Amino acid sequence: MIAGCQPCTTASDCDSGNACTTETCDAGRCVYQPISGCQPCATASDCTDGNACTTESCNAGRCAHDTIGGCEPCTTVSDCDDGNACTTETCNAGRCGHAVVADCTPSPTKPVEICGDCIDNDGDGLVDWEDPDCCEQLIAMQPQRVMLKRPTAKGRNRMRVKAIYSYFTPVGFDPNQHDTSLQISDGAGQVVCATVPAGHWMRPTPRRFSFCDKDGTFAGGLRDGRFVKRKSGRVIFRAVSRKFPNRPLDGTSVKITVRVGNQCSQSTMGLRAKKKALVYP
Repeated sequence: MIAGCQPCTTASDCDSGNACTTETCDAGRCVYQPISGCQPCATASDCTDGNACTTESCNAGRCAHDTIGGCEPCTTVSDCDDGNACTTETCNAGRCGHAVVADCTPSPTKPVEICGDCIDNDGDGLVDWEDPDCCEQLIAMQPQRVMLKRPTAKGRNRMRVKAIYSYFTPVGFDPNQHDTSLQISDGAGQVVCATVPAGHWMRPTPRRFSFCDKDGTFAGGLRDGRFVKRKSGRVIFRAVSRKFPNRPLDGTSVKITVRVGNQCSQSTMGLRAKKKALVYP
């Protein structure tokens, strides 16, 4: 007889009494397959998992571990930090405790910047994609030409921007896949805050992305824009608007931010006054 081999006719001949295996009869020999994650037991003491926040039981030869509601397991007191300045944390016998500190007033919750609503939600003076909270990668923009007409000035286009978005093509750069935004701000706040959804960009050539919104239906006030990728890797951005600016600028210094996805290009510059507009250079 082969050691460890148990002959069989059906699977019922192979019962091992172990609740954590499945028995089969294969070609006259018993086969025992362990059940993943199953822990066999005779009593609940066989099921101790070292977790103070579970209760152990032995049911039909198998261990069960039920989570204790509201219990937080720990190894050290640092595992119990709840972020509340008005509680004192302890770790006793593997369970966290949180004791309320008497006469304690919690600090107000810090507001969070909501990316894309053109509002400075967290009060740090930076709106949307100007804020590092919204942009994972910040690139230095190089403006080439900027024109912002005064609200009273007549003319077809009120705003023109041309800039080197980046001197290299960022990894994952694709306006077809990511929303794009243009922001221009002065000392009083946002002068331009517009987003072009990814699905509205066209790609007439492999190196060019463009959109046109003559009817003002999707681009937030921008009339048209484009990105052009040069062979050198640099990316050129252009945008035109007939709507912006719709108020006089506060001073002559502006910050321009262009973002694609979570990558943002930014520059602050001084404009010079002409008869009907502020321009750069």
